[in-house]
Amino acid sequence: MPFKHARAFREMKNQFSRIPNIELTQQIRLGQIGSFDSNRVKFDWITSLKTLKIKTEPVPMSDFPPVVNMLYTTQGAVSCKFGLDEEKIGSVNFKFNKDYSLVAQSVDMTSQGFEIGQLENDILDYIKTGKRWDRKWVIVTQVFTSTSFSLLIASSRNSEVTICTQIPIKASGFNIANPNLNLVVTSAKWMAYSELAKQNVTPFFRLHKLRGDWNNQKLSLKSYGI
Repeated sequence: MPFKHARAFREMKNQFSRIPNIELTQQIRLGQIGSFDSNRVKFDWITSLKTLKIKTEPVPMSDFPPVVNMLYTTQGAVSCKFGLDEEKIGSVNFKFNKDYSLVAQSVDMTSQGFEIGQLENDILDYIKTGKRWDRKWVIVTQVFTSTSFSLLIASSRNSEVTICTQIPIKASGFNIANPNLNLVVTSAKWMAYSELAKQNVTPFFRLHKLRGDWNNQKLSLKSYGI
């Protein structure tokens, strides 16, 4: 992963307490299993619970704090100004005063995951039958999906970006992830990452990993990476 994206990955992980799907192009699925190279900030997906025939059922999840359906900005590091011109074209200007500060917003983000106690029991039952489980493996135990998602990340404390709608709107102020507004970046300075209204994506996920005494199989699932 390029340095800028690796730095952005770590900043998002810290701010949201979730693992970011920074490229937004990876198909992150609940139950994926793989390993994480922290030096390269890279996941190598190897198998899945479904492939291993571990049949833990997912459930809807609630999450607090809210998952950026409202506009999110790095606290104390971003200023924004919405405007509306004479033709009712909307605009918003973001100014950043901290390296790798960010702005994010989604439309209809929801979450699904596993009940960890049940998943732990099912994996331990699988191991007890003599099946192989690599102690390096991490499991995707919760996913956050959105019908549309926008992400802006500054590379400098002097970064700036302006976004405009391409259709008239009724009032100043709009969701910067709304795909119906035909949003465009009209100017940008020193931005590490700009993605507008990316549709049907998984912006975040959570991981767990088996930890404990492997010799005596006294193991439990622990949150990983956050």
